[in-house]
Parts: sequence; C-alpha cells; structure tokens
Amino acid sequence: MPHNSDALSSLRDGVQAALDAFIAQQREPLLAISPELAPALSALEGMLSGGKRLRPAFCQWGFIGAGGTHPAIIGAAA
Repeated sequence: MPHNSDALSSLRDGVQAALDAFIAQQREPLLAISPELAPALSALEGMLSGGKRLRPAFCQWGFIGAGGTHPAIIGAAA
C-alpha cells in the first residue's frame, strides 16, 4: 500500500507546513505585545510538531469521500 502511505505522508507534510506558517505569521505580533511570550511560542511549536495527524486525515478523507476536491482542505484540516 505505498499509495496510501504516500498520501498520508503528503498530508502530514502539508498540515505541518500550514501550522508552521501560522505560527510564523503570529510570532511578530505576539512578541510585539510582550517578549515574555517567546517561551509560550516555543512550547506551542513543540506541541504542534510531529504526530500521527489522524484528525487531519479523517478531515481530508471525509471531504474527499463527500466529493470535495479543493486543495485548501489541508489548511482547514490543520
């Protein structure tokens, strides 16, 4: 089943990229509020890195099963 494994790997990579981009986008505004938020941002990055990504997989496959084809589902799944 290499096809399913490749699809899951691609989903994991896409979700991680979306989460990383979101955190990067929020970093500057949050640190402008207070530099003391830096440890919280680091902790958040640690919590959001890796994982099996089962919920995003269920989200994506449910979307596809219902006839969806839009690639933006990765952002929604993240």
